[in-house]
Amino acid sequence: MDSLTNQKRDTELLDLEQDYRNQGYETVSASESLQDAFGLTPEFVTTHAPDLLLRRGRELVILKVTSRNELGSPQLAQLTQEIEQHDNWRLDLLVLAEPPKPQDSDSSWQKDEILARLKTLKPLIEQNPEPAWLYSWAILEATLRLIAEQEEIRLKHQDCAYLIKIMVFEGVLSRQDYQDLHSLLPRRHQFSHGLKTPPIEPEAVRRIVEVIESLFVEFINNNPQGCGSVEMDNSRDDAEVVRG
Repeated sequence: MDSLTNQKRDTELLDLEQDYRNQGYETVSASESLQDAFGLTPEFVTTHAPDLLLRRGRELVILKVTSRNELGSPQLAQLTQEIEQHDNWRLDLLVLAEPPKPQDSDSSWQKDEILARLKTLKPLIEQNPEPAWLYSWAILEATLRLIAEQEEIRLKHQDCAYLIKIMVFEGVLSRQDYQDLHSLLPRRHQFSHGLKTPPIEPEAVRRIVEVIESLFVEFINNNPQGCGSVEMDNSRDDAEVVRG
């Protein structure tokens, strides 16, 4: 682990330890003798190196920090198997996301590509509003990523809900634009996954196009070239606690 990963791990553990304390658990040291009370042997602690040990009454929680790539590892399988042999033991996992790699600016549509697709989109709005609906969201996402690139806004995720949330926070989207897009998001998710939705009206597509065009006027046309790559940031939102 590099220093940033270690720092993230330590921060997550401190926050999580406080969460457990709020639920009535107390932290116990691996050096304490827990063999009589819980059957926890020094050999178990040495072999599996739990990151936190917590107790509440007769319950013992063994917490291990891992990553998504390690969830299927033989070591974790062995740990799970041993814990399942004890009725009053529980394994909780703090799953840290792998640090994402910086996104190459070429991986997302650039200005000319967005404008070309926007031109293709407009005739579809009245003729075929459903495909135009999905196309408009794709163009919006590409536009927001391009603005993030040129404004050097750090992104943690690439999903649409996150993009519009961070962009209103950064002052790129107006509060009204955010509210309108946020209200349309459920239909976007449902439709993109083949679920039944209310009919897609051309007006909904035109509203997304209106947002895209206003973003171009305010941000992209004033900075036609852009520079650099979108830097991804690994934060606490990427961590997941899996309780046994």
